[in-house]
Amino acid sequence: RLHASSGTTGKQIVVGYTKEDLDIWDDIVARQLVAAGASSEDVVHVAYGYGLFTGGFGIHGGATKLGCTVVPVSVGNTQRQITILKDFKCTILACTPSYA
Repeated sequence: RLHASSGTTGKQIVVGYTKEDLDIWDDIVARQLVAAGASSEDVVHVAYGYGLFTGGFGIHGGATKLGCTVVPVSVGNTQRQITILKDFKCTILACTPSYA
């Protein structure tokens, strides 16, 4: 899988990941979630972008590995985000701090 930086400081940097890289990444994020108090009972609302930016995919993989229900909403439309958080009874909001 390929991901890239946003390129805000110049040309974007593209990084390739192997299956093993992605498995390790999922394990690390799952461990971070557990350290923060998450469990397989949680419903994780992912409001990070999906695409070349790694944010959405990183938390998604770790939460899935942990056994959480993942709601892959992505970015934008704040009112819709709030509605989904309530309707799906999300217990974890994963997003940039400025969006929370």
